[in-house]
Amino acid sequence: MRTHVNHSTDSEHAILGALLRHPDAIDRIGALKPKHFHSEAHSHIMAAIIGLVSAGKPVDAVTVAVDLHARGLEQTTGGLAYLGELAANSASSRSVKHHADIVIGKAMERELIEASETIREVVTGNGSTKDKLSASQAAVMAITESITTNHPRMLREVLIDSIDVLEQRASGDVACLSTGFTDIDRQLSGGMRPGNLLVLAGRPGMGKTGLGLNIAYNASRSKATTLFLSLEMPQQELSDRLIAQAGSVYLSEVIDGNMAGESGDRIMAAVASLQDLPLVIDDQGGIGLFDVTTKARSVKRKHGLDFMVIDYLQLMSGEGDNRNQEIERITRGLKTLAKELNIPIMVLSQLSRKCEERTNKRPLNSDLRESGAIEQDADVILFVYRDEEYNEDSPDKGTAEVIISKNRQGRTGMVRMAYQGCYTRFADLDKSWKPEYQDEQPKRRGFR
Repeated sequence: MRTHVNHSTDSEHAILGALLRHPDAIDRIGALKPKHFHSEAHSHIMAAIIGLVSAGKPVDAVTVAVDLHARGLEQTTGGLAYLGELAANSASSRSVKHHADIVIGKAMERELIEASETIREVVTGNGSTKDKLSASQAAVMAITESITTNHPRMLREVLIDSIDVLEQRASGDVACLSTGFTDIDRQLSGGMRPGNLLVLAGRPGMGKTGLGLNIAYNASRSKATTLFLSLEMPQQELSDRLIAQAGSVYLSEVIDGNMAGESGDRIMAAVASLQDLPLVIDDQGGIGLFDVTTKARSVKRKHGLDFMVIDYLQLMSGEGDNRNQEIERITRGLKTLAKELNIPIMVLSQLSRKCEERTNKRPLNSDLRESGAIEQDADVILFVYRDEEYNEDSPDKGTAEVIISKNRQGRTGMVRMAYQGCYTRFADLDKSWKPEYQDEQPKRRGFR
């Protein structure tokens, strides 16, 4: 038996009484549901009111009493006498939202108490400390889901906001965050949108980490505070790649510490250009959604946060009966986090081997591991593909295809980019580039 339970009987009375006399006030209850009421009787009464309103039937003390009697709940809820008492002592319909917020808040507090009890049982039980921590995090995260709700708006209200957006687009003052690549931004109708979840996927060796890091670097160069969470590479390896990208230095020379001559000058110049960028790097492995959320909120609070990249999805731990359920919780949570922080979040993802079994090895959405949840929750899906990885004599050597297979707010299609593997760097492709066929002289490849 729980003690010291948080609830507000007065607010529950006020809501039910107001709805019994003014059922139209149900539009003001927001996210309030029958389960939020502490009293079982009040929960049943609320469910009856919602059911009658949904069915287009009249709502008052008598009709609700009849409905509850038909479902065998008359004794549990106090019958017509109690409903009449609620209606007679009802609060103003204008105060329904205020009381609904109180009841929802109290329900969340009760869930926190239950979560603390669950955590106590988990901690004192069997299992590894890491498993206990993960289960505890999941118990708390479950409370934060679906707390807020949006309200329907008339089209004229939506259009007022849309006009402002259209004016910003016309003036070039778009809220999208640039990837730093002209052709990808054009395909994405301006760049990466706040609140969007972008998935960047590819087979090993295609350069998805390089491209993700390249986009993070470009974003930070535009003064956007960027968080790069690497679950695979340590900070030093990421730093090496950034130095190679920024300084046009062979990655091998950075790794070898070749500080002599021009190479050393380029490395030092790259370090100088990188040190003041608003780029935050974290290399903790084996983290879950709760950890990612905590880190993102912390960076947002301390430095502000405009963009986040996670490398990569399949290395994140999750909760669920199977891996598909775990991935579903993770992608759904990342989408929710993107909306909460109002930033684009890019998560890198592995592909299954299915694409390598086809003659045309360019990836499809179905090649995403645990593709159902990823494909459903992503606003944008990008694949990186380099033909030379499969075909040594490929005419497309030195280039990469970025295939945009899903885009809620723009076009799909393929963007060809230049790729310099020695710098692990991507760039816009010079428009003079043409494929190099064996029976022709090599054509010029270059970078804009």
